[in-house]
Amino acid sequence: MEKTMLPPQIERFLAAQREKGCQEATLSQYRNILFSLCNSMAPGEELTAETGRRWRKSLDQSGLAPRTVNVRISVWNRFVEFLRQPEWQMDDFHRDLGKDHPQLTREEYLQLLSTARQMGKEQTYLLIKTVGGAGVRMRELPELTVNAVEQGTLCIRAANDTRTRKVSIPACLQKELLNFIHRRKITQGPVFQSQNGTPLSRVVAHRNIRGVGRNAKVPENKANLRCLSQLYDNTQADIRANAALLFQRAYDQIMEHEQLTVGWDLR
Repeated sequence: MEKTMLPPQIERFLAAQREKGCQEATLSQYRNILFSLCNSMAPGEELTAETGRRWRKSLDQSGLAPRTVNVRISVWNRFVEFLRQPEWQMDDFHRDLGKDHPQLTREEYLQLLSTARQMGKEQTYLLIKTVGGAGVRMRELPELTVNAVEQGTLCIRAANDTRTRKVSIPACLQKELLNFIHRRKITQGPVFQSQNGTPLSRVVAHRNIRGVGRNAKVPENKANLRCLSQLYDNTQADIRANAALLFQRAYDQIMEHEQLTVGWDLR
């Protein structure tokens, strides 16, 4: 198989799906997922079955919910079928999905923040923004100390001590956290604490978010830590996919300009 020019093939795939009656919202989801795949490939890499297996492994390691990984596998299968490479399809879907966890929308996330602010639930407001907006996991919250907020960077070392995950705290959130720390007179240790000074537990965090969700009229199965983390992951994936598309378009324009200048005359 010749070297694969992914973006043009993606657009042809999307056009074919549109002709089959696919809705624009679904096409947009397909586009974002496939450009995320494209962005995971090395420059000039040939699309192969191994590409799919490697991408699948990275999805599993990214912390995405099993249902989200399944959606991406389904899109891969549709795409390679369009490329007439059905042998590249993957059937190792996550089977045991447990309770359904629908995706929290950006609008619902903002409604949670707005409602928490109206209710005067500052700690819960900051918790929602830290998990859903900055991508800090609940298990990592004890590492979000006064010093980490002052530095603007959270460094989490893996349990096996082989790698470190760095999380940049957005400036707007950092300012709010510093203000919260100052007024609560927290001088050291975790920012999110219970009344007795111990790190905030998952049970209490979940209960507080669920309480805000009820007032915000956000479904209970969306107003939770898992859906907040999933929102962050999906938002980041969408941004990377869009950036990859802009990069490819800019490069195509350079190539087209150079073709007009020094291209071989095909007449």
